[in-house]
Amino acid sequence: KVLSLKEKGEIIEEADRCANLPKVKLAEKFNLATSTLASILGNREAILRTIAKCGAASSKRKNSRASPYQALEEKLLDWLIDSQEMKLPINSVVIREQAKVIAAELGIDQFTASSGWIDRFKNRHGLGNKAVFGESGNFSFNYLRLLMKSHTMEDCNFI
Repeated sequence: KVLSLKEKGEIIEEADRCANLPKVKLAEKFNLATSTLASILGNREAILRTIAKCGAASSKRKNSRASPYQALEEKLLDWLIDSQEMKLPINSVVIREQAKVIAAELGIDQFTASSGWIDRFKNRHGLGNKAVFGESGNFSFNYLRLLMKSHTMEDCNFI
């Protein structure tokens, strides 16, 4: 059985609580091989860091593999947090477009923001599929104004 990050975190917490308990007994308690327990405890910092970053998604994730686009993802997460605070509508299409903009800023030429990447990004960071359209649930005219300010006619390729 492959353990989720949440389960690994619980094992680490138990190891911390029962520091005097021999590792063999702790492994038996969780029905693990001692080598598996040693691997979990050896990767303690990475596991706990990933759990802290993923939040609720850690109950589904099995590993803490980093993205090859770590800098892009950090900037995109900052942008997402700012957008959510302003109650701007956010969905996969908006995330894809912003990811492409950030990739261009960082000089990442081969980045395509594929559907698979979007899904993995959302899973890595515990993001759902809800869009926010202002406090009342209606379309946000503030968002429309923000879009209009940030784009020029040249951006639209008008003839």
